[in-house]
Amino acid sequence: MFARSTLRTASAAVFLALAGCSSPTSGSDARSGTLSFDYAGVAAGHYSASGALRVNEPSALTYENVAGGGGGVSAAHPTSRTRSDAIALKFAMGTVTGTVAISETCNPNEAYCGRGEFDIAVPLDGQSAPDHKVFLFTAGSVTVTERSISRVKGTFSGTAYLYPDRAQTITVTNGRFDAPFPPASY
Repeated sequence: MFARSTLRTASAAVFLALAGCSSPTSGSDARSGTLSFDYAGVAAGHYSASGALRVNEPSALTYENVAGGGGGVSAAHPTSRTRSDAIALKFAMGTVTGTVAISETCNPNEAYCGRGEFDIAVPLDGQSAPDHKVFLFTAGSVTVTERSISRVKGTFSGTAYLYPDRAQTITVTNGRFDAPFPPASY
């Protein structure tokens, strides 16, 4: 079974990348990407991250390959010096474009499906905080519209609950991503 901790690991990897990457040079950066979506329900707003992996910028966004042809899109958007909002979507599709369903029981390393987590007010120091909210996707879809050797683009939507209270939900709409494959140096 695909554990919630796997998504946590993906989110943590984004934060580690934030701490370990230097600022890109000026001009167009092939590592730049975008991810955005709207959400409504027990929490509401618009999420947007863009740019390249760099320190203290609203721009940690990457695509990663995982075993079995799967992958994931992760993004972090610092909201203050000590907090960040983050999203991690894992999905398995081999090397093709198309749509996969988001499911709580999905193991993206074994099946054509997806999992997701959206975190609000993640403490950047790794400590727990009462305002940190974790939403776990229960249903929805990820559509990969374009895939190349350097990028993946697509859309997503779904429903997520505020862990551990399944009665408190949000609906995610208008999700879009255009993410670079990270260079081997990350």
